[in-house]
Amino acid sequence: MVHNLSLKVPGKTRIAGTCIMLKCIENQIALLETVLMPESAGIVPSEVKSLILRDDFWEELSVCKNILEPIAQAITVSEGDNARLHHVPLMYGNIKSKLYEALSSEAASTLLSSYDITCVKNALSNRNRTKFCCKVIRKAAHLLNPHFQGKGLTDGEVMKCLELFKVLAEHLELDDLSIVVNLGEFRTRTGFFSNNALWRISADLSPSVMYTTIRPPCSRPSRCT
Repeated sequence: MVHNLSLKVPGKTRIAGTCIMLKCIENQIALLETVLMPESAGIVPSEVKSLILRDDFWEELSVCKNILEPIAQAITVSEGDNARLHHVPLMYGNIKSKLYEALSSEAASTLLSSYDITCVKNALSNRNRTKFCCKVIRKAAHLLNPHFQGKGLTDGEVMKCLELFKVLAEHLELDDLSIVVNLGEFRTRTGFFSNNALWRISADLSPSVMYTTIRPPCSRPSRCT
């Protein structure tokens, strides 16, 4: 019997390639087990056979994949042609939640030492690293994105965004109070943003196109030029 088995080989410096390889191996469990049939005797080394038959091997492989996958996804998005500022808080939050989940599994405690797990978790919760990756301007873009409206941001982070809006409003000679009011209506879908047609349109438009096409009125026209 001939089995067509093809596995991906990653590049040495590509996290995404390693992740693809692990997913490929995981998806080929049944086919890999068929190569252990008696007719394959002498073809597959005994150490490879014993590895494939170990349940903990597949559990550890899954842990490795679950750790690398959110990082690989974030790299792919951030290096793509459509990367935007508002993607960063979402990607960083996804990396943290997925890694915490992966590191909390029983298989992770077998594969990694408690010291390694603690080091990774400390790195994820490091305030300086979070501040470096998720600067206020990126959180502000996430807050103004009609698809997310700041989903996942804390009250403190929203306040930092408001402080940024105030500085920008003063620089552009806009009414900062009107901006706060508009933001409140935007997040609660009231006032100017209560129109359901507006939100249906926003689902098909990028935020930049939406804000270029549709602009909320200023409550103080004399200062909004």
